[in-house]
Amino acid sequence: MKVKANIARMDALKFSIEILPSQRQTYYVMLFFTALVTGLVFKALNFPATIPEWILMSSISLFGGVFASFLSFIVANGLHILQTGFYGVNLGEHVYEMSEDGFELETHVYRAIYYWSGIRDVRSTISFLLIKINQNNFLIVPKRSFDSEERFFDFSAKADELWSTHKLERPG
Repeated sequence: MKVKANIARMDALKFSIEILPSQRQTYYVMLFFTALVTGLVFKALNFPATIPEWILMSSISLFGGVFASFLSFIVANGLHILQTGFYGVNLGEHVYEMSEDGFELETHVYRAIYYWSGIRDVRSTISFLLIKINQNNFLIVPKRSFDSEERFFDFSAKADELWSTHKLERPG
C-alpha cells in the first residue's frame, strides 16, 4: 500500500498538539515548573500558616506550573516549526509505502525503510497515522492524504496489523 502526503507546517503543529498529552516529558515539565513556582511562592509568602494561605499557594503553584508548561510548549514548537521552515527536511512531499518488511519513506532529501521489528508503536489520532520510530521521533501520515476516511482507516489498520505481527517484544 502506498500513499503520497504533502507535509506542511500546520501538520507539524497539529501533530505536536495531538501527541502532547501522551508524552511523558509533558508531565515532567509541568512538575518542574510547578515545583519552581511553589518555591517562589514559599519565598514570597514565607511558609503558609493558615488554610486560605495554603489554598492560595497551591492554586498559584498549580496555575503557574500549567501556564509555564504551556509557554514552554509554545516556544519549543515555535522554534521547531521555524527550523523545519529553514531546513525543509520534514516538509514537502512524502511518499509512504507499507510492505511485509516495513514502512518505507521517501522525500526529496532521503529514502529510508523502517523495519516493523524496529518500530516502537503504530497508532491513529484524529488527524494522523503515527509511526513511532524511536523514543522521540514519529513518521506522520496525515489523514487528509487519503481520498476517504475509509481508506485512511484501512491503511491504519493494515499498518497496525503488520506491526503487531512483526514487532519485537520489548521489556517493561
